[in-house]
Amino acid sequence: MADHSTLDTYRKLGQMPIAWQLTARELICAANVLYRRYRKMDPATLHKAPERPQPLDLHRFHTSAKPILVLYGLAIENLAKAVLVAQGVDATTAGALNRKLKHHNLSQLFREARITLDAETSALLDRLQDFVEAGKYPVGARAAPELLDGMMFDEVKRIGRLLDTLEDSLRALKPGIFDTISKTVLLELCATDEM
Repeated sequence: MADHSTLDTYRKLGQMPIAWQLTARELICAANVLYRRYRKMDPATLHKAPERPQPLDLHRFHTSAKPILVLYGLAIENLAKAVLVAQGVDATTAGALNRKLKHHNLSQLFREARITLDAETSALLDRLQDFVEAGKYPVGARAAPELLDGMMFDEVKRIGRLLDTLEDSLRALKPGIFDTISKTVLLELCATDEM
């Protein structure tokens, strides 16, 4: 059992929307780096296995869109939870994450945060939820074609707009708090060509 000091720190950190936002930005940064590398790869060889076993080429090691979509999905999840916390939802209860936040249902988080979704955005959130829940495995909990398909590059633009919408919602809810973190195009975080 955690002591009183640990529980107090845990509670305070969970109630800081900016902590959720910073975690989201770390995930976005990692996704952006992987995405840029993915975009530079030759599409003809992305999913093609070599004809005979070869030593591992570390420069070609990342060949899947799955980790990118997992990271973007987790970032959206963190920002949606930041909005909920900024709206007054308690992030923790008795030293554990609140049940209202202890899931990956992105569409539900948006509904609870009162962020309007169109059909296209809702479908994208459902796809990202599938990746968050199952993209870390070679196969998902169920057979789902969306986990086997590659990434559509226009999806990343829509993801970027969603991320920006969530950060704008945070700024509108708590203007003074978020002035300490500069507004930026989130898909440009960590966007260097140096590798």
